[in-house]
Parts: sequence; C-alpha cells; structure tokens
Amino acid sequence: MTLERIYARIPSAHCKGLCWEGCSYVPVFSGEPILAHTEPGHLAANPLKPGTVVMHDPGKDSCPHLVDRRCSRYEARPLVCRMYGASIGLACEHGCTPSRWLGYQEGARLIEQAGKAAA
Repeated sequence: MTLERIYARIPSAHCKGLCWEGCSYVPVFSGEPILAHTEPGHLAANPLKPGTVVMHDPGKDSCPHLVDRRCSRYEARPLVCRMYGASIGLACEHGCTPSRWLGYQEGARLIEQAGKAAA
C-alpha cells in the first residue's frame, strides 16, 4: 500500500489550530514526502524507533515547518501529524474531533503499513 493510500484512510479532524505547542521532535518515516521539504540540519535519527527520523529546529525548539503557529507544509505533513486528533491514541487535548475516530488497532495497523510503505 502506498503512503498516499494510507494517508487517505485517516479521517480529517476539525482542527481549531491550538495544538502547535506539540510540534517539536516530530517523528517521520524515512520515505515520507515532508522530508523533501526539510533541511538536513533539521533532522536527527529517532533513538526510539529505528527507521525513522525526527524533525526539529533547535533554534526555535519546534518543528521547522511551524510558521506563525501553523504548519507551512500541511499537504506534505507526516503520518503522525495526520493522525493527531483523528486517533483515539492521539486525541487532541483542545477538543478537536474527527469525522470518525481511528481505534487503537486501526491506528497501529496504519503506522505499521506506513513504515513498510516508506521503507
């Protein structure tokens, strides 16, 4: 399965734009599109999950794509950002809700499939 097909399976969340404080050390699979827009100096190996990297701008202590509290690369955002607010395991603390919730098992399956597709 391709990353695009996996992304399409994630319900859209009705975002209030209040979660930007969590946009730091963003985990990304090695084949995700966001990496084409990310400078190498903003990437580091993810010690918690081999095969992934984290995006971080040390000068800002946030994701390098966070501009004025919004994602400047929204259409290319990584899986974790797409799942935030749409998955029960990544529910938004500000009350944003999806069109339907991804359950724990479905979310885990999408993460597994994305890891394989990005390899």
